[in-house]
Amino acid sequence: MPPGRFEDYFEDRLAQIEPKLIRWAHWKYSPATEYDRDEALQNTRIILWKRYSENPEEWAPMPKEKWLAYAKGVYRYDMLGSYRNRQRKPVKNASDMKCIVND
Repeated sequence: MPPGRFEDYFEDRLAQIEPKLIRWAHWKYSPATEYDRDEALQNTRIILWKRYSENPEEWAPMPKEKWLAYAKGVYRYDMLGSYRNRQRKPVKNASDMKCIVND
């Protein structure tokens, strides 16, 4: 890879796959909030950069379809993590409701 092209190649490849990733995410995770989707996209960019910068010789010749498949996997994992980490709302049972009515 020519000098000075390290970051440029990553940015070019990301620009090629990102619109497809965003369309896929809006379709796949339509019930999610815009904040959750944006957070997952940012984390996906970071992970892709880490993997690319660790081994650019392996990642540079990969076809963009493989980049997109990897990005979808990272995005999916991040979305599942955000769902798991969300605070659960307390559940009220019928017996709890009776106590509330009586008080």
